[in-house]
Amino acid sequence: MLDLFCLATLVVAAALLAWLSYRAWRARNGLLKWGGTGIAALLSTTVTLTSLIAIVGLFFVKWNLLGDFNPSGKSLLESSAALAPLTMFAYLGLESATVPAGDVTASGPLTATGYAVFSGSHNLQASYAFVKFAQSPPSQTALAEQLGLLPSRAAAYTAEAVKADPVLGAFLPVIKTGTPLPQVQIQPSMVLVLDDNFRAALVGNESPQSAMDTVAAAWQKDLNGGYTIGPANP
Repeated sequence: MLDLFCLATLVVAAALLAWLSYRAWRARNGLLKWGGTGIAALLSTTVTLTSLIAIVGLFFVKWNLLGDFNPSGKSLLESSAALAPLTMFAYLGLESATVPAGDVTASGPLTATGYAVFSGSHNLQASYAFVKFAQSPPSQTALAEQLGLLPSRAAAYTAEAVKADPVLGAFLPVIKTGTPLPQVQIQPSMVLVLDDNFRAALVGNESPQSAMDTVAAAWQKDLNGGYTIGPANP
């Protein structure tokens, strides 16, 4: 849907530039006539060629590899409202983690930067090699030094630059005792349900218990009973 909208925008822009070129050619002022016509014609040709390339490219798109544009089932306005705070949080670069202390040997779910390779890729081996390189301790050490990203491999915490940083160094206990976060393909849609009910509880439209019960019921339905949410019943 988004690709078609962009293509339609290019076609409209090409038509508008062609009309401006025609209007400039009819002008009485020589500078406006020749200069305006030349610039408008050049831009019109560029946009037209781009549109033609985009149209041809649509025949080579593997539509089966693309997900739904709006899988939430809600309107575009509602989905955008739920997506906006999540996007803002992602760009803020804020992270939090449970740091166990004393004799605690379990912590909250542990996650890290995720990588994905399309099954239809023509360079699968090269993609796997890149993921292996990006997840290696030296690469995670470099990312921690340059961007402040928390390494997910214990070997990366042996680097002096990482050990000397009080924030990065404090995360090592989580690496040693943390539990990996399960990888769920429908996780984005699960976040939307959580976001909606979390906001409802914040503004007082739902009680916290009722909001979380709704989230649990939705998650159990989406996960087809393959996971247990919350403590098991005795």
